[in-house]
Amino acid sequence: MEKSFTPDREATLMLEELLRNNTSVWHIIYDGFKANHISHGLIALYKLGASSDRLQQFYDNCCAQSALQPTHAPHYSVTLQEMNDHSFKWKTLCGNKENFTDLKLFFQNEWKDIKEDVKKKHTQLDRKDELNKVVCKAIVSKFFPEMMDGIIEHAFHGMIQLGYGLEVMNESCVVEGLAFLASVYQPMKAPLAIQREKDRNSININDWSLHQVLNRLRGEQRVQDVLNDQGFQNSRFLGRVRHIEQHCMDLIAEYDNLPLLTGEWSEEDLKKQLYSIWKQILRVYAGSGMNFFVLHCVTGTRAFQQIFDQLESVEDKRKSLLHLWRSYIMSFIAVKAPEIDYSKSNLDAQLLAKTPSWDTVIQEALKVPVDRKENIHDLKVVFSCYWNDKEIEHDELHRVVSAKQMKLLEY
Repeated sequence: MEKSFTPDREATLMLEELLRNNTSVWHIIYDGFKANHISHGLIALYKLGASSDRLQQFYDNCCAQSALQPTHAPHYSVTLQEMNDHSFKWKTLCGNKENFTDLKLFFQNEWKDIKEDVKKKHTQLDRKDELNKVVCKAIVSKFFPEMMDGIIEHAFHGMIQLGYGLEVMNESCVVEGLAFLASVYQPMKAPLAIQREKDRNSININDWSLHQVLNRLRGEQRVQDVLNDQGFQNSRFLGRVRHIEQHCMDLIAEYDNLPLLTGEWSEEDLKKQLYSIWKQILRVYAGSGMNFFVLHCVTGTRAFQQIFDQLESVEDKRKSLLHLWRSYIMSFIAVKAPEIDYSKSNLDAQLLAKTPSWDTVIQEALKVPVDRKENIHDLKVVFSCYWNDKEIEHDELHRVVSAKQMKLLEY
């Protein structure tokens, strides 16, 4: 039996210290558009069993290897006063990265207020981790539904920052994730068709797979026109998202997840749908030849799972899944609709026989890199696959994808 990767107390204390340092010293964005990934990497390493020394090495390496920018004070001197008298309108600052620190201050105050309320209502919660779990659920349920139609912004990094913070119920990361989401937020241009005149029982859920939808979408002439447009081709990811919104958002809406648009859903059924999306995304990633942009859908789905679990309303959970689905459809076009060879996700006895064990894969991920930078994305893929293999369903593709990510198997 493979060993369990359980971090020790010393690693836990080191993680908390380094996350606090990262979120208080460094800004979430640097070089104009790059996202600070240090918290993601620390949490992934920690949950793969890294020692306190390895966490410190990782943090030091990332600080030395990246052109991180120091954080700065909020821009608006009235912000704190307005927050104290509860007149602050946080939504007026959404959609502007320059407002990140003001939004971060707002969510820090919200955390404190919610925490005080929780302590009054639940006097038996004296442990910090137990208290943080309740506060996380309250603050995410209150604010994430207001922004969930904008999770695609900044290539899902706001959602990922929030989700990784929730992995360890860390206050500074959760606050920063909410502030990041809010600062880059743009509302989805076409509203979800929340009600559709179809009988849920007439729809075969198994026929509405991501595989089929992406194949059909690539064949749409309007999608091809967008892909061939010079302005689209010359744009960065978010520029291409804006192009899609302008030219074929009504078509994208036709590819909303039909089963989720009809009938009533239980929380258990919705969780099954989320797990189904994870399994489909993993196959898309394997079939894409480990496309770097599709990778963000893999690590993003693991992050989304943590957010989904915090939402109190079943209806919010349903809508969040619809937004996740549509965002992945849009991102597929935004990364220029790569060819997906689903045979690459097929497994056979010969492939499995030469695939290293989880122990070997994880030990490779935990190594201090020599003559290269820390690869946070490799860590996040291994972490996502390992924990979803444990928590969702055992699937050998998790191990195969992780081994390929660490270059222990050929693509």
